[in-house]
Amino acid sequence: MKKSKIKSYLLRIIKLICFFGILGVLLYMFQCMYYPKYNTKEKGIYDQNAHAFYAEPENSLDVVFMGNSEAYSAFSPLELWNRQGVTSYVVAQGASAICEINHNLSELLKTQKPKLVFLEADVILSPHSDKMLLEKNTESELETNIPLVRYHNRWKYMSPSEWFAPVEYTWKSPSKGQMIISYSQPYKSRELELPDGADEKYKNGKISPVTKYYVEKIKSVCDSNNIKLAIVIIPNTLTGSVKNYNALQRYADSLGVPLLNLQKDAQKVGLDWTRDTRDGGVHLNTKGAYKVTMYIGDYIKNNYDIPDRRNEKDLAQLWDMDFISYRKAVGAYLK
Repeated sequence: MKKSKIKSYLLRIIKLICFFGILGVLLYMFQCMYYPKYNTKEKGIYDQNAHAFYAEPENSLDVVFMGNSEAYSAFSPLELWNRQGVTSYVVAQGASAICEINHNLSELLKTQKPKLVFLEADVILSPHSDKMLLEKNTESELETNIPLVRYHNRWKYMSPSEWFAPVEYTWKSPSKGQMIISYSQPYKSRELELPDGADEKYKNGKISPVTKYYVEKIKSVCDSNNIKLAIVIIPNTLTGSVKNYNALQRYADSLGVPLLNLQKDAQKVGLDWTRDTRDGGVHLNTKGAYKVTMYIGDYIKNNYDIPDRRNEKDLAQLWDMDFISYRKAVGAYLK
């Protein structure tokens, strides 16, 4: 090969390297500019309630509840605090892709060292095809790993002063991630009969390989960080079926993690389907969340070594203040 051709090839390679290098620098700059610097909805953060764990004191959370809308409707960290002095948080987003949960767990571990993670089972079951789940999780992977994809529209309302401002995630969720729903829309029966479900596709007992891939990544992260993982089934009338729960039990056994089936134990939990649901049995309301949390609290006490942190003066003062505010908002409804 002639020297001129070798030189030409080398120049092309150098040009390509320079092009992609400059492109990479520009993308990084744009990501820094567009990424929200404050963890509030007004400033553009994606799901501020789920991501307010950034503002919690470092290494202050011992239990984390993760999942979708089933999770943020069913767990009350402040009731768990008042009952047992357990510090917890609900990291959950409506219709969440399972890969988003894996991402949120990694984010949480940057500032927290939880001892126990509850993964809500509704994110494991899905009526969607493997193809649809792959597409949804691929899109979510892009959004979480390349923030410019998720936040590309922020230019419409962000000010230049925010472009390179330091990140200050100081907004705290007054409910520690719980969605407070203080109204009832009853289910037709006081007891949840199985098998149930709005449609056959919701009770087919199928766990997608795509979902298994991410659940096992979550399990691996927990194992690497000495965190106990448990799967919990929240009672509901949409995905409730014997097929689903048998499939979940087999899968939990294969992972070597406990499965806590609150649908099966709905009577022990004390759920009243005429009062404790906000949408006819699909999601619990604040009354239902209180009952589930009391049951979960007893389960934690009997099965895990989670400390009572009410003797930590500074931390207890913060949580007590949050509990007082929480009870002012929901206390009358819980009576």
